[in-house]
Amino acid sequence: MDLARFQSEFLNRVDEARGLALLFDNLPEIYLFVKNRKSQFTKVNRSLLHMLGLTDESEMLGKTDMDFYPPEMASKYIEEDQQVMKQQKGYTNRIWLVPGPDGLLVWYLCSKIPLYSRSGKVIGIAGTLRDYKTAGAVLEPYHEMADIIEYITRKYAAKIEIHHLAEMACLSVSQFERRFKKLFQLTPLQYILKVRMHMACHSLVQSNASITQIAQNCGFYDHSYFTRKFVKMFGMTPKKYRSTQTAAESP
Repeated sequence: MDLARFQSEFLNRVDEARGLALLFDNLPEIYLFVKNRKSQFTKVNRSLLHMLGLTDESEMLGKTDMDFYPPEMASKYIEEDQQVMKQQKGYTNRIWLVPGPDGLLVWYLCSKIPLYSRSGKVIGIAGTLRDYKTAGAVLEPYHEMADIIEYITRKYAAKIEIHHLAEMACLSVSQFERRFKKLFQLTPLQYILKVRMHMACHSLVQSNASITQIAQNCGFYDHSYFTRKFVKMFGMTPKKYRSTQTAAESP
C-alpha cells in the first residue's frame, strides 16, 4: 500500500473547517483559541467561553486579551503571542496564572504554536490552556502544592503565615520556600501579594467599595502600604487604575 497516497486521498476529502470546529467544541477541560497577527481572537471553543463567563463566540471575535483580562496580565499574554510569531517557534506546557469570571486566579498549562498561510507566511497563533488540576502527569510536581495554592486562593484576605503553609506541605520553612520558588518562579510571599493585588484590581473595577475597604478585604491592613505596592506593581495609584479601567469599559 502507498501510505502517503492512502493518507492524502482521505484527508483531501475531509472538510477541515467543520472537523476542526467539532474538535474545538468537544474537548472538555481544554480551552482552545486562535488569534491573528494582531493577537485578535478568530476562533475559540465553548470551554474558553464558559471559563470567561461568556455564551457566544461572537463576544470574543476581533477582540484581544486586553478586553477580558487585567491589563498587566493581558499585555504579557499578547507579548508572548508576538514572540511566538516573530521567532516562528511555539512552546508547550508553560505555566500561566489566568483569572476566571469570579476574579480568582488559577494556574494553567499553556501551549502555543505559530500558524502559517499557504504561502508560508506567519498569520497568527493557535493555543491551548489546561487547568493544572486536570493536566495529569505533566504537572505532577505541582500537585504537591495544590492544597497550598487552594488555601491561598481561599484565604488571601486573611493573615497567612509562611510557617503554616510549610507545615501543610510537611516541609521546613526554608525547604518550602525553595520548593515553591522552583515550581512557580515566585516566593510564597510574592505569590500571596500577586493574588491579593489581582483581587484588589478586580474589586476596583467590579465594585463601588472604597479603596480603603478594598485594601482591607484583600488582606492589606495598612492603606499606605497597599498604595505603595500597587503603584510599584502597576505604575499608577488604585484610584487612577479604577478610573482608567472604568473609562475603558464604558460604551
